[in-house]
Amino acid sequence: IFAGKSIDLDDVTLPDLVDRRSPVTVEFRRGGLVLSMPGRALKSGGMGDMVPVVIEGRRKPMMSLVTGVATVEIRS
Repeated sequence: IFAGKSIDLDDVTLPDLVDRRSPVTVEFRRGGLVLSMPGRALKSGGMGDMVPVVIEGRRKPMMSLVTGVATVEIRS
């Protein structure tokens, strides 16, 4: 960044809240019910990004929405 130089929106990115290969809390919400389970992110992502996550005991990744630090929500 230089004094007097403008910053474009393309130059600014949100920080990753979920890191690749890191443990995450996977949430499933339906009405007032919230189920939480441990999982592992297969890609890094920031708030609002969709990332593949493997839930413990399952092999198939599920696309999940990053909703917070090390937290994702399954959207179905």
